[in-house]
Amino acid sequence: MLGVITSNAYDTKSFLNQYGSYGSKYSATSIWNEYGQYGGQYSSMSPFNQYSSTPPRIISPGGQGIGFLTVNKFKTPSISPHALAALMR
Repeated sequence: MLGVITSNAYDTKSFLNQYGSYGSKYSATSIWNEYGQYGGQYSSMSPFNQYSSTPPRIISPGGQGIGFLTVNKFKTPSISPHALAALMR
């Protein structure tokens, strides 16, 4: 898990909580850590790698895969992490 999609930026599990494990730019489990496994533009597990075939999946509360969090235009259905963050703010 790389966080929860919620507009509540204070939720400890939110990918938008800049002080939390999933939203801090310093956390190893955050997509916003550009030097980390999940945030670097060259990591195969990062939503910011435009060529990744294994970006993070977006999972519904019921456990269904509903899309990908990625800038890779060829992975569908998908949404860019920046677009999702803008929608949630």
